Parts: sequence; C-alpha cells; structure tokens
Amino acid sequence: MEKYNKIQAEGYLQLPLCDKTVVTELSGDFTLPDYQPEIKRLLRVSASVLPPSKYIGDRDAEFAGSIDYYVIYTGSDNELYCAPLTSEYKVNVPFEREGTEGSAVNPIGEIVTFTDMISGRVTAPRKISIKCRLRSRARIFGEMPLDYGFAEGDESIRVLNGEMKASRVLQSVSEHLELSDEMFCDNKESDLRVIFADGKVMMSEVSPSSGSVSCRGDVYLNLLLCREDGSRPYTAHRKLPFSCALSMDGVSTDCGVSATGNVSEMNVTVDDGRIGIDVGVIVKAEACRDENVSFIKDMFSVARRTENSYKDVSVPTVNLPIVGNFTLSDSLSLAESGIAENAKIIDVCGSASVDEYSFEDGKCAASGKAKFSILADRDGEYSVSDLELPFSYRAPVNGEFDSASCYAEVVSARARVDGERIGIDAEISVSGNAMKHSVAKMLCDVGFGNEIVRERGEYVICYPSGDDSLWSVAKRYGAMPEKLIENNGLSGDVRLDSG
Repeated sequence: MEKYNKIQAEGYLQLPLCDKTVVTELSGDFTLPDYQPEIKRLLRVSASVLPPSKYIGDRDAEFAGSIDYYVIYTGSDNELYCAPLTSEYKVNVPFEREGTEGSAVNPIGEIVTFTDMISGRVTAPRKISIKCRLRSRARIFGEMPLDYGFAEGDESIRVLNGEMKASRVLQSVSEHLELSDEMFCDNKESDLRVIFADGKVMMSEVSPSSGSVSCRGDVYLNLLLCREDGSRPYTAHRKLPFSCALSMDGVSTDCGVSATGNVSEMNVTVDDGRIGIDVGVIVKAEACRDENVSFIKDMFSVARRTENSYKDVSVPTVNLPIVGNFTLSDSLSLAESGIAENAKIIDVCGSASVDEYSFEDGKCAASGKAKFSILADRDGEYSVSDLELPFSYRAPVNGEFDSASCYAEVVSARARVDGERIGIDAEISVSGNAMKHSVAKMLCDVGFGNEIVRERGEYVICYPSGDDSLWSVAKRYGAMPEKLIENNGLSGDVRLDSG
C-alpha cells in the first residue's frame, strides 16, 4: 500500500517527555585544609546543592553541578568549628520520545535536587568520609510537530480536524544577583568568629507581565557565631530582600507563574564588630500558558481506499503552578527529641519532603515530613539531636486535577525549650505543579490502496447506527461529506464528527 508523505505545519504541541525522580548516591573522602583545627568529635554534616549546568539531547539529559558540605565539629580545645568542603555531582536522566515521532524539537528541562540523606565518619584527625544521597525531580519537555494538510491540493482527500486546549511550559533563569548587607555586634574585648553561615531563598511575590516575570523575595541568613573568650556560641538571623525581572518570550499577564531561588555563593567577613555579608542568588521562573492546538483526527480519499493508523497522545490540558510559604509550629517532649534537660539550643537546620497529594474542596493538600537537626549545649558538652515533624500544606486550586508534584524546603528554623518540651518554628516554602491530562486520538499514518470503482447511476441506502456520525458514514462509503449534507437536506453547519 502506498504511503503518503505528510506536510508538516508550523504548529507544535509541547509534551512532557519525562517527569521522574532520580536518586544519586555520592561518597568521598576529604582532608581538612591546613588552617582548620583537627577533628575531636564530629557533630553534624549538612549540605547545600548548587544549581547545575544542563545538557539536553535527543534521548537523555545531563545535569552537573557542585555540592557544598558543612562539617560541624569540636576541636581539641572543645570549641565549635565548621569545615566547608566541596564535591561534584552529576545526574543523568534518560527519557523516551513517546508521541513525538522522531527527534524532540526544542527540548527544555529543569531539575530540583535536595539531600535525602547525609552522613559523615571521621577516619583520621584531619580526614572525613562523607556519604550523601541526592533526590532529584527532573522534568523534560519536547515539541511534537503537528501534521497539516494531508494531500494538500488533492481534491479527493477529505480531512477531519480536531482542536483541544493544551498547556505550554515556559522557563527562564536570572543573571547572577549580588546582594550585600552588614550586621553590627556589641563591641567586646574578645574577637568575634563566624563558625557557619547559610542562606535560603523564599519567594514572596511572583507576577507575569508581557514578555517577563517579576520576582520578589528574601534571602534568610543563618549565622552561627562565637566569641574567642570561650563563651557559648549563638545564632544570628538576617533577612535580605531582593527583586528581579526575568525575560521570558511568550509569557503574558494571564499566565500562571512560579519561581524558586538558590544561594549560589556567600562570603562573610568580620572587622571590628562589623559582619559584612555578600550573597549571590540565582532565580528560576516558570510560566504555564494555555493555548489551543489543531490536529488531524482522521482522513480518507473519495477516490482510493485508505488504511489509517492512529496514536493516543496524553496532552497536559491544565498545568497550574503551586507556590506558597507557611509556618510549621509544633513541639515534642524532651524525651522524644533526645535533648537533655537544661540544654541550651544553639542552632537548628532542617529539610523537608512532600510524600502524598490529595485534592478536596478546591485545594491541593501536599503532605510530608520536615526533619530538623538541633545543636545544643549542656555544661560545655555539645550534642546533636534529630527529630521529625509531619506537615500538610493546602494550596488553593480551581478545577479538577489528576496529579501533582511539589518540592518543599525549610528556609528558616528556630527551636526553644519550654519546661519539658521543645518547640519548633519553621518557615517552609512549597513550589510545584498541579496537572490534568486528556488523551487525544491523532492520525499518525495513512496508506492508499486501490481506486474506488463506482457504477453509473449507483445509489447507496445507509441506515446509520447510534454510533455513526456524518464523517463515519462518508468515510465508509468514500463519499464527499458536503454531498451528503446537500443531498440529505442537512444544515450546513453540522459537525462532521457528531452523531
């Protein structure tokens, strides 16, 4: 059977090629730099995953970046120290081009990576072995060319077109934003030392305009400080506001938008009671635009027998960004937390993960767990306790959805001991998407057979069934649909594929 050469249109349908979670195991041995004191006791290892570079090919994507480890330990003088260490990571994401018929056109993608587990083991006074498990959500999108005008110009060909609503994802990354601030501390005889500094980004406002997305947010700084006189270390908090506008072709005021940010670098200096802070921030924005797409549902020839094949394409019809912030406040007994009585809280760091989703009463409930690592001091002895608290964030959504995927991050956390209980107050940011998909049956291939032979003066009497449409009857007998409309006194605006 003769195959037909299709003519491609200028239109494309964006399809998700990949939306998966990838687990990456990292391990490495590190030697502390010469200026760092030797490790007497390891207390905690935390990590910050920096935004990666990316390469997206025809069937796989590669994301490569660096991860900063922060090793909190006590030295031989029983003082707290932090050793910043750096390692590389790489996440490979294979994907299939299902439904795209060949190469994925204009592929785009992004990945969100966070630490799922991290542990350290001291192997020598200046050496440490670190194991880390990264969990990444990778999303890749590609464009499927929409075939247009089968046998364009051939008067014997009849084509049934379909239309549907689809959602298109647009993405943009900001330039490197540089922020500066300073803090003034009480002047004392002993020098001030910064043990550890960390920063997280919380977006407070994201709004679309024509061709750009405006973002406002804050960098939440957490500084672990101490005096050289041996007094107890303490934590200082700071909030740095920022704003930026990201250019994004195709975005308009009616698009749904979201944004996330990462601290890419931080430099903290101390001079005469003044703490100077320089922070680098990278912002990633995403917009979801609704558009109508046309595709070919079916075709036949009134002159030759045709044999067609079809494909079912899952099309994202709704892609609603979810972005929000909330405060988690809860408490545990000291016995449950493993914190000794009369202990003083020095520092808290945390992470969060979303495990379940549900839709009810116009809201998407994202439920998960927040994990906290609490550094405490009791009579000069430092200890670290880990505890876990459940949370549920309910994001307002309109309409029906069949799936959701979100990423949660603990931006700031504080702990307080009240009697026999410890209370946790944490600011958590949530970003992600709620989605709905519909299946469209599209024509993907056509073959032409023998010529249809008709007798002169031939009449065909057809008794349509309840499943028949004007189109199915015309295709069955190789008749022109417009002739059927004319000869049967039907309305000229009748739909070809309706009963």
